Amino acid sequence: RAAAAGGSEAWRAIWKDLKAEERLLPEIALAGAAAFEAAGEANEAARVLEAAVAVKFNPALVAAYARCEAEQVSRRLARAETWLQQRPTDPDLLTALGMLCLNGQLWGQAERYLLRSLSRRSDARTHALLGSLYDRLERPADAVRHWRLATAASMALPVLAADAALPAADTGSDPYRVDAEGGYAVGLSDTDGDAELGGDYPALPPAVAASASDYVLDPDARVNKEQRERALAPEDAPLAGGTSDIDEYFDSAPIPAAAFDDPVPTYAPATPAGSKPAPAAAPVPTTKPPFKDDGSI
Repeated sequence: RAAAAGGSEAWRAIWKDLKAEERLLPEIALAGAAAFEAAGEANEAARVLEAAVAVKFNPALVAAYARCEAEQVSRRLARAETWLQQRPTDPDLLTALGMLCLNGQLWGQAERYLLRSLSRRSDARTHALLGSLYDRLERPADAVRHWRLATAASMALPVLAADAALPAADTGSDPYRVDAEGGYAVGLSDTDGDAELGGDYPALPPAVAASASDYVLDPDARVNKEQRERALAPEDAPLAGGTSDIDEYFDSAPIPAAAFDDPVPTYAPATPAGSKPAPAAAPVPTTKPPFKDDGSI
C-alpha cells in the first residue's frame, strides 16, 4: 500500500513475491486491486477480486468490485449475477449489483436491486444510493426520504417528543402597573405593593393567569385588559365614572369678568377698628423725564 500510494512501481515486485494463496487473502487482494486500479489496469484488478471472492465471499471485496468505471460494468455485472445465483438474498451482494447498475445508468435494474437489499436489511449506504438514484430520476420527495433514512440508519438519533404548548406561568409576582409616563413599575409585586405605598391605597386586582399567546419577547410588558384600554385611550376621552379628578379638584363655576378689571392686591394690612384707612400711595409715573445732557458722560 505504501509503495502504491507513493506512485512508485515497487509494489509490483512485492506482488510477484507473494504466493498464490496469499494473494487470495481479503486484505492483500484489496491492496493489490487498488494498486492495479491506480496503475490503470482495471481488468487485472477485476481478476484479483474475482479470484478472492471465489475462495471466500467477503462484503468488502464485493463493494470494491462494484466501484468501477462505466466500461467495466458489463463484465462485472455478469460475474456478480453468477454470485447472486448462489446467494440470492445476500444484502451486500444486492447493494453491489445496484451500484453496478447505477454506474452503467441502468436505472430500473438499480432500483430493483437496491429495494431488494433494503427488504433484507436497512443499510445507510443502500438508502444513500437509492436517494441518489431518485434524485437523478427527478423524484425529489423519494430522494429526500431515503437520504433521511440513511442518516437515521447510520447513527442513533434521539426520539423527539411531539410539540406541546408550554404551561401557563405563575405571574403573581410580575410587575404590571402602568405609571404616569406609560411605563411599567418594575419591582412592585401584588403582595408588597400596599405595604410600600403606606397602606392607604386600595388593593390591586389579582394578576390574570397567562395563556400560551401571552409569551412575548418582553415578559414585563404584560398588562391586563383594563389597563391596556386605559393606556391607549385618548387624553380628552371621558373616564368611566362621570367626573374626572380635575373637575373634583378645581371649582368649575364661571369667574365674572369684572374680577379682571381691578388688580387684586396680594397683601393688605389689617385696619384697626375706628381708624381711617391709610391714604393711597401716589401713582408711579409711567413716563420717564426728558433726557438732559449735563456733560457727566
